[in-house]
Amino acid sequence: MKSYKSLDIYLAYLGLVPFIFFSSCILLGHNSFLIFENIAKALSVYGLVITCFMAGTHWGRQINLEPSFTKTLIQVASNLIAIIIWLGYLNLDPQNFILLLIAEFLILLKVDYYFFKLNLISSKYFKCIRLPITLCVVISLAVSWSLV
Repeated sequence: MKSYKSLDIYLAYLGLVPFIFFSSCILLGHNSFLIFENIAKALSVYGLVITCFMAGTHWGRQINLEPSFTKTLIQVASNLIAIIIWLGYLNLDPQNFILLLIAEFLILLKVDYYFFKLNLISSKYFKCIRLPITLCVVISLAVSWSLV
């Protein structure tokens, strides 16, 4: 069981690599790099995928909850987050979309904080994985936003 938890931690932190890589490219003035023709677009698409993935994890957490207002709120919020980020990708310029990504990641963190307070996720997960990773993502997105 411990190896699965370790794998979770490694995969979560490895998910930071594209954010840091794309932000570094933008910081260094590279609009394209190797297979990425458009760094801002690559960052946006990766952010879109991860945001929807995180919203999906919230959907998964509510499945075993008894019917309640909390369950309904989680169901609606997880779907709204995915739809809003998708519509944002389709309709916003890269700079405004990156700003939307920042807002969405902070909202997702707030939802996870709510899960933490409800004892649906552990203190270790929230404090050692979700919080530091989200802060790194938000910082890298903020750097990209300021330069795009």
